[in-house]
Amino acid sequence: MPSLNKNMNVSHTKFRPKQTLGQNFLLDENICRKITQAIAPGADDTIVEIGPGFGALTGDLLDSGARVIAVEIDRRLTAKLRQEFAGNDNFKLIENDFLKVDLQELQRGKQKLRIVGNIPYHITSPVMFKIFAVCHLVSDLTLMIQKEVAERIVAVPRTKAYGILSVFSQLYSEPKILFQVSRNVFKPRPDVESAVVKWDLTAARKFKITDEQLLRDIIKRSFNQRRKMLRKSLQQLPDFKEKIPALNFGLERRPEELTIDEFVDLSNQLASA
Repeated sequence: MPSLNKNMNVSHTKFRPKQTLGQNFLLDENICRKITQAIAPGADDTIVEIGPGFGALTGDLLDSGARVIAVEIDRRLTAKLRQEFAGNDNFKLIENDFLKVDLQELQRGKQKLRIVGNIPYHITSPVMFKIFAVCHLVSDLTLMIQKEVAERIVAVPRTKAYGILSVFSQLYSEPKILFQVSRNVFKPRPDVESAVVKWDLTAARKFKITDEQLLRDIIKRSFNQRRKMLRKSLQQLPDFKEKIPALNFGLERRPEELTIDEFVDLSNQLASA
């Protein structure tokens, strides 16, 4: 990967990260190279990079020939990024909060977007849910996230880590932890270890879902009260009590006991009852 421009190197030594934005900049070229190799971008790809920061990963992505759309919220950084990558015809910069960006506007034709980023850890869930809501637009998502959260994403039923992130991730994609990352490769140094996770939305199992909004509601309600049996945690669903006699489902179980198939089955039975 091309090393950072000398001016960029000088800039990041003087730059004061904003705690409100959760900024921890990845500056290690070897890690950037590993991420790019894992993504294996092609010249025909459109890659949306969340929070490029000083562009440590951006340069590698651009070298692949892919169209790179960088979304950066910090105005102090957008000026530096424009200067650094102004000569690249395949580079576009959007100064905005990624959570407010309309991904459909970034899509070219029918080709799906590829999304990558070293994101503030406090927005991991919002970013995931934003992508899952428009999963038909995205082929894969690769993020640097907190290691503990990464372990939840790939967790299996009947384990402590299994929860709402596990279920949604495995419902809409095939998630995989690619590799772990030491806290020492960031500036400033975070308090936690990190991991790079890839969600492959093209490899996801295709579930037959009668009412997708109902399914999402069931998952969220059940895990919001994960210590309670489903019979209790789902009481506030419309007409739930009236539909119970028509269900062929064990409602005395807790959400961490259910597989993805079982959540879908419960949702479909309620939708049809």
